[in-house]
Amino acid sequence: MKHIPLIVGVALLAAACSNEAAKPEPHVHDASHPHEATKAADKTPAGMKETTPSADYPLKTCVVSGEDLGAMGERIAYTYDVTEVQFCCPDCLEKFGKDPQPYLAKVRAAKK
Repeated sequence: MKHIPLIVGVALLAAACSNEAAKPEPHVHDASHPHEATKAADKTPAGMKETTPSADYPLKTCVVSGEDLGAMGERIAYTYDVTEVQFCCPDCLEKFGKDPQPYLAKVRAAKK
């Protein structure tokens, strides 16, 4: 059996340890991470600004899904073209952004 000289063994061990330390840590998805926060912000349709849901909102259901507001957790509210619109979930917010006019018409009609 061959013996590795002590100095060579220490050098090999040090090299192995330095390779372990050089490995990057895995990426953790966290909304506080700037990259993740940008992705979340990208889901908000252009021209919309998040707001606090008002108590005098004229509808009890989501204009997109028809679900009761609050049925899927906290209702979310955005202002679009000076009109407050409340949603049951973020998915409905995205769908609204693709064609907002029919949904805005529902909210405006309910206010009259």
